[in-house]
Amino acid sequence: HGVEGVVSAGADNYFVKWLDRELRFARVASGACSGLTLGSLANLPSLAGLRNPADPQDPVYIGAEPVISGAPRVIHGVTQ
Repeated sequence: HGVEGVVSAGADNYFVKWLDRELRFARVASGACSGLTLGSLANLPSLAGLRNPADPQDPVYIGAEPVISGAPRVIHGVTQ
């Protein structure tokens, strides 16, 4: 067994990470969920708590949207 996230090629070791990974859960009988109850819609946050980072008057303002004038220089980690 190797170490997760490490790939060896000869004497060289490389650290790797997943780009797209799927996680599957084990199946259970539908009766296993019968004791669960859903919460009330009243417990969800209201629209009043939402913030707008594009609004200069909002304390979470992140600045003006940048102007893009050319093609991307890096796509999926590859310099173009």
